[in-house]
Formats: sequence, structure tokens, C-alpha cells
Amino acid sequence: MGAQESKGQAVLALFSEEERTRINNIFHKLAHGHKSFSSEQFKTFLSKDIDDGFKASLFAAFLKCGGQISASHKASGVSEAHFSFLLAKVLKGSSTEKADVLCLLCSDEGKKEKTVKELSKIVKSLCNAFLKLDHSKVHNTWKSKYTTQDIDRMVQYFFTDQKTQVVFPEDTVWSEAEVEEWMTKTDMFITVFETVFRLLFPIRSEGYNSDSAKSFLPTATNVDWSKVKTILDIPSIIYLNHNLSSSLQLQWRFLYSNTLYGDSYSQLVAHILEQGPCLIVIRDKDGHIFGGFISTSCKITSKFSGSSDCFLFTLSPKYGVYTATGYNDNFFYLNQGVQTLPNGLGMGGQLNYFGLWLDQSFIKGHSKAVPKCTTFGSPQLSGKQEFEVDTVEVWGVGSGPKKNHDSDEEDKHAKKSILDKDATAKAFLELAGKSQVSEGLREPMEEEMSEEMKKKMNTIPKMF
Repeated sequence: MGAQESKGQAVLALFSEEERTRINNIFHKLAHGHKSFSSEQFKTFLSKDIDDGFKASLFAAFLKCGGQISASHKASGVSEAHFSFLLAKVLKGSSTEKADVLCLLCSDEGKKEKTVKELSKIVKSLCNAFLKLDHSKVHNTWKSKYTTQDIDRMVQYFFTDQKTQVVFPEDTVWSEAEVEEWMTKTDMFITVFETVFRLLFPIRSEGYNSDSAKSFLPTATNVDWSKVKTILDIPSIIYLNHNLSSSLQLQWRFLYSNTLYGDSYSQLVAHILEQGPCLIVIRDKDGHIFGGFISTSCKITSKFSGSSDCFLFTLSPKYGVYTATGYNDNFFYLNQGVQTLPNGLGMGGQLNYFGLWLDQSFIKGHSKAVPKCTTFGSPQLSGKQEFEVDTVEVWGVGSGPKKNHDSDEEDKHAKKSILDKDATAKAFLELAGKSQVSEGLREPMEEEMSEEMKKKMNTIPKMF
């Protein structure tokens, strides 16, 4: 016992004083003042949201984490040293130590090699635990639900080779080193893994929602859930948010849904213009859910805009994010009212051959990618190349643009030139790389003239 206690003290040194106090308090709640806790005490302590199979796997991992133990130790339960040791591996340890704990969770057989099927089962339990344990205020801003199939898609993504997009066969056998390699390439899962332990055993006063913690769910704002029903499930929101830059992860602002505003392209445009970066999500009549991230404020123009931060994605039937290849800069296109050019919203590819296209008719769209979209390297996103639109919704991400009241007033009083009224003429100028000379020659509005100028203007003889 002396060696075990010594190891326990060394492990505790990895934690701060506050964390050590909390670990000690949690352990004593589990053990009821004894030197160890039993399987039954452990199951009773854990949330009812956690299934019994995962509880049993977790208890066995605590027992085994300190190394090989005797039958008498197993019968006596988990000591504080074993309890602290596993928490240290998960929350303070290296990728090797985290992989070791995951392997311990997989089975009670002590095998060093694990199959993808074994790993998938425990990963699904961890994902399910995370979703059920997160009762934060942020989580409560969403009225979205999820099903077992939604969790399955997330697990499938974790076990998909991101280079080839091939799902690893269930009978694939991995060594502990290969499990570690897989985990290091799946940073989203590592965060889920750590967060489950932080939620089950909160050793910090701020919990997992500390400033340094990875943001999972954004706060949903500007949405009346009595009128809006999103096509996004919670795992999909987590997945998309994970792929955004940290500055955009804290808040999503509802901008548009055709279920609320109707199948109107003009309504879509009106709600997304100058709203900062946004996510457009489409469900086609075949049930495929896909879309794109637009990294800059949407503007109507005859040319492509956006930046290399734009990406396309799929959510159903499987997850996938497709980033810029560098082949061209045809990231985002939005046009309206021009007879000689496509009118609609497009991303990637080229005019009339977009990686994602939503036609202004709001009835149809296309996703053309043979063999891949040149801009994003994405495959066909929709069920059919030419798809029928079912649902469209748009979320602004981040805090949104700051309004400049001075510029708003200028826009309100500015006179329109002939080019403002003729979108086609304006588009041709843009395509030719010409600027509008008349932009700087607009006549001042009467309200902007000084009294002296008005008097001088009135002295000029009328010609007609």
C-alpha cells in the first residue's frame, strides 16, 4: 500500500491546490469516508443520464489505471490513488496517456489491441454522455433535438479517414500506438473525451466552460423558437461550430428560414446582406443536409467574393467539411436582378457549374462536382446533382457587424444614379474591371446645401 500511496501523492502534485481539494471531496462522496468505493457506490454516484454499460466500463478503467492489481484489490474497490491517477491521465496527461485510458474503457479483457468496433462502441457512449450531461445555459438556448442516428453520424465521422473519406472497417485492429495516432488526428473527439470527465468529476469551480476551454455549442440568439424549427441537430451544431475560428464560436444569430419567411429569394437576400460571416444550411427533397460557410458579409455583386476561410460541408447522410484548395478564388457569389448573369447564391466552381448553387427561383439548385469542386475539393453535396429545395436556413456567426449610423444616414439620403437603377449595366462594368465614375459626381441633396448656396441657386434664371 505504501508504494500505491506514494504514486497517488505524485499524481496529485499535477493538480492545483483547488483541484486537489475537489478531487478529495469527490472521492469521499464516492467512498462515504472509506478508503475505496465499490461498483455499486460508483453507479449510484453517477448521473442517471449515463447508461449502466458505460458506468461499468468506467469503473473497470479506474480499477486498472494504476497498473495490474490483485483480486483482493479488485474486490476492495477503487482507491483514491487509482481515482486520481485516471483523472490525471485524462485531464493532465499526454496523448499516449489519454489513448491508454480509452483502451482501458474498451473492454475488461486486458488486450492491448482494440478493434474499431470496440472503440466505436465506447466513443458512442462518450458522445452520448456529453450530450446528456451538458445542461449549461448555452445548451438551453437551443431547442434542437437529436436522435441515436445523429450520434451515429458523429461517431462515423470520428472513424473516417479524412484524406480518403473512407470509413474504417469495424474489424480493423489497432495497437495502442495506432489508437494514439488516431486520437491526435481527431481533436474534436479529444475535447469530447476530456469534457465528459470534467462534467462527471468537476474539479474546477468554473467547470469545463472556462475561458481556455473549447467552445462546443454557441449561444443561439435572435430566434423565436415558437416560430422556428431548425433542421440542425445538436451534434451537427457542435460539428459546424468546431470548424469555425474561435472568434466566431460563441454566438450564432438566426437570420433566415424559408419555414418562417417563405420560399422567397428576395427575402433571403434581404435578411443576409451585410450581416457578417454566416452559415447557409440546405435540406433537399432527398433528405440530404449540406451547405456552406461564408466568411465575409454577403454583398450583391456580379463577381465572386469571400475568402479562403469559406468552406462547404455536408451533415447528412454523413459529416464532411471541404476547405479551399487554392486552385481558384471562386468562393462566394450572390447576384440578383441581372438578366445576363446567373441570379442566385453560389459557392465554388464557376458560373453555372457551382459546388453549391441555390437558384433565385428557390425551387431548385445544383451541386456539380465531377470529379471534385475545383475551389473546395468537395464531392456532390446533394442527393442529386440537380436538387429540389426543401428547407433553407441561415445563421450569422459571431457577434455580427457593428452598425455605422453615419454611413446609414448617408445611404438613406444618397441619390441613385442610372447605374444604381440598371443592375445589368452595373454588372458589366464590374466584370470589365471598371469603376463607376458617376459615384463621385452625385449632386448634393437639398437638405445638405447651406442657406447661402440655396439663395445663389435661386438667383439662377430658369431655362424652362
